Amino acid sequence: MLPEAYATVREAARRLLGSSVEVTGHALTWDMVPYDVQLIGGIVLHQGKIAEMATGEGKTSWRRSRCT
Repeated sequence: MLPEAYATVREAARRLLGSSVEVTGHALTWDMVPYDVQLIGGIVLHQGKIAEMATGEGKTSWRRSRCT
């Protein structure tokens, strides 16, 4: 189930790319597509392990994916 969940997130982000979405009443252009290393980091965190990522690899954005 885990690979399918992360694949769904990745595919949804790619399909939304360039579209306009409304967030808290503000129109934003979706420009976020996760890199593979971010998805792997999210999977590792989901498993309760520690994920080591380099500077600029998206630690802040994908640490939240553990909560979903």
